[in-house]
Amino acid sequence: CSSDLRVPMSRGVDSKIHRAFGPIRRRLMAQHLIHGVIWGSIAAIGQGILWMGVSFLIPIIHIKSIMAYTGGIVMAIAFIVSWVTRPSISKMTKKADKLGFEERITTAYELSYRDDEFAKAQRHDTINRLKAFDPKNIDITTSKKSSLIAMGLLMLLMSGFFIPNPQDGIIKKRLHAEKVIEEQLKRLEDESSKELAMEAGLT
Repeated sequence: CSSDLRVPMSRGVDSKIHRAFGPIRRRLMAQHLIHGVIWGSIAAIGQGILWMGVSFLIPIIHIKSIMAYTGGIVMAIAFIVSWVTRPSISKMTKKADKLGFEERITTAYELSYRDDEFAKAQRHDTINRLKAFDPKNIDITTSKKSSLIAMGLLMLLMSGFFIPNPQDGIIKKRLHAEKVIEEQLKRLEDESSKELAMEAGLT
């Protein structure tokens, strides 16, 4: 049978088969989004490592805040990309059919617009099989490979905070200079306010 669901979908999908496929459809969607977020987390940790490396070459003030901010942006982008690229009904039926349904789900969707005895029997058989299937059999956890990558990068990032940074001295001097300037400006403002108050009292 054809694997293109555009024709039957345009003529209306049988509500019973769509409801029966719902738990698997939501599980597959969760799987896709979770995997996207995991790889987004890996990218966020990776950008933190890049910032860490740069901070050893040039002085960067508030490096942790910058890492957190850009990491949050990367995570947000990863989630948006995962949502935009979420699988279509056609792709999910093909993926679900590989779980032992032997193209029954795809065929049921394709025959949704038909009301003959064969189509009814096929939908009835598919719905019963869908109801008997436990969606928890679809693994939504991360793969061992991605988990190891994330853990390795996280350990590398954390270790960077314990290595003495040659730029720390420069950053401290800059922060001290900024503090001195702020104190001087504050003192000048106070003196100006007092002078204005004295002038106002003499008039």
